[in-house]
Amino acid sequence: MMKIFFYLTLLIFALGATVSCSTGENSSKTTLENAEQAFQNRRYNKAQQLADSIINSGETEKMSSNALCRLALLFMRLAETTGEEEANAALAVRTLQAAMACDSDSTVEFLRSVADDDRSRVQLMQAISNAFHGTTIEGDTVYFEYDSIY
Repeated sequence: MMKIFFYLTLLIFALGATVSCSTGENSSKTTLENAEQAFQNRRYNKAQQLADSIINSGETEKMSSNALCRLALLFMRLAETTGEEEANAALAVRTLQAAMACDSDSTVEFLRSVADDDRSRVQLMQAISNAFHGTTIEGDTVYFEYDSIY
């Protein structure tokens, strides 16, 4: 009977540890998805609050580079709509830098695959980031091949 109680207690602790370890990414992912959805629904203040809550909670450390890139793009979109251009652009650049630190290859791949509407935002984030660092590192810029009629 004591063995069963011991194994049952061990199982409960193992399940608790599994759940506690997995909730960080899921909660930030859900919050990011809610923020993106709010922005699409033109609820800019709600999107701003959700995006800020991700930053303020420190969840960015647990996020994937893909999610960080999406958050950076959301901040750039919010910069154009909420009147907080400088603050949101700064948060976008810091989030993009965190994505590069997390996984630079995935970040570059994400940035190369953005929609045409977001390319100017990506280039602006890179320009600000390069100015912040004071130098342009060769290979640090993502180049886009635009369709041309020429």
